[in-house]
Amino acid sequence: MDLGEQMVVIGVYSCGVWLTSHWTTPRRNVYRAKLDAWKNVTRALEREFDVNVRPVSGLYEGSSTEDDKSSQEVVTNLRFGPYGTITGDGIDGVDGAYTLVGRWSGDRCAWLERYQNFEVAVTGTVWRDGLFIRFCSSRGISGSVDLELLA
Repeated sequence: MDLGEQMVVIGVYSCGVWLTSHWTTPRRNVYRAKLDAWKNVTRALEREFDVNVRPVSGLYEGSSTEDDKSSQEVVTNLRFGPYGTITGDGIDGVDGAYTLVGRWSGDRCAWLERYQNFEVAVTGTVWRDGLFIRFCSSRGISGSVDLELLA
């Protein structure tokens, strides 16, 4: 390969690297901001812990609405601990299995889902028979899910 061909290859490669970082950096920045907000929510839940309204542990199911125009079925097993902790696991129809840890207080909750190659920050409101959650992934995808408690 002569010098001219090498320069073309380097130019094309550099352009690809720039385009990739240009398109994905804003999404990563969105996630960083959402993760910072999530950390503030979990700290507030810990400070304001209210044991009087303990959510029901169990299997929750719903379908996501995502800002990339996709949706997927979600099944989550949530365990609401007596001192404001949340643990669990789940699976969604596209991204697969995940584990989660977080906090709850009264009718509010927040957790972090860990998948094999990314994570998702979740905040939510507990309802009588379910939860409404909003999320943002480290891939920059945001959305919401109405989760219904399965009997």
